Amino acid sequence: MKTTPPPTNPPSRRAKTVKFFGRSLLMLALLSVGNHYVPVIDGVTAATRVISSPPTLAIITNNADIGNNATVTVTEGQTARILIQAGDAYGYAVQVSSYSSLPAGAQIAPSNSNYGVNPQLMLTWTPALGTAASKPSTALSFGSYNYYNGLATFKAVNIKVVKWSPSLDSINCLFNWAEQVYPDLLTPVGYPTTVWTTYTYRWYAGTNSAVGVSSVDNHVYYLGTDGQMYDEGPITDWLPQAGCQ
Repeated sequence: MKTTPPPTNPPSRRAKTVKFFGRSLLMLALLSVGNHYVPVIDGVTAATRVISSPPTLAIITNNADIGNNATVTVTEGQTARILIQAGDAYGYAVQVSSYSSLPAGAQIAPSNSNYGVNPQLMLTWTPALGTAASKPSTALSFGSYNYYNGLATFKAVNIKVVKWSPSLDSINCLFNWAEQVYPDLLTPVGYPTTVWTTYTYRWYAGTNSAVGVSSVDNHVYYLGTDGQMYDEGPITDWLPQAGCQ
């Protein structure tokens, strides 16, 4: 008579325990890299997230993240402030760095690089008058790097400089002041401010002269009684003297 062999004996409780702890140690080995422990939600998913998650990088101006390759517009003589902030989704320390040469007069603090949890760089720049003509656009690049997993994120920002022009109120304020200070040259008063080609000016029939501001270079010009045009320098030099803004 043919007999059926008995079923294989199930593993002992001790064998199960050893197997369980062996798997647990393997999982911890995968999740513990560089002495950093990551809480286990799902072993495979958590390990994948930690290893493949790049650091964050935000470029912020006017309290808004402008994203990558955005353009920040600033007028000559005014200050642009751009905050660059890095971070990591799991709270690891990262490094944020500037990878570009800064334009003349620009400053970055605390330095070109900063390391820590959510480190920041603050870029400030006040373009000088004439920058819109000499260097109207500047591209800057920044990056964040996570030493723990070796991943990096890079972003760029373009700074566009536009020409500064005095307001009509400022020009009229200057003309009114000049009429009081130079009554022998600018008389009689009362003629309206006129725009002709690139000049905003006032004409004075009594002295056959004129004073104006050119939109080409924002300089003050005086047309004398001799018919000669005299460049009196940038209007920015005259406005403070006249008490005008």
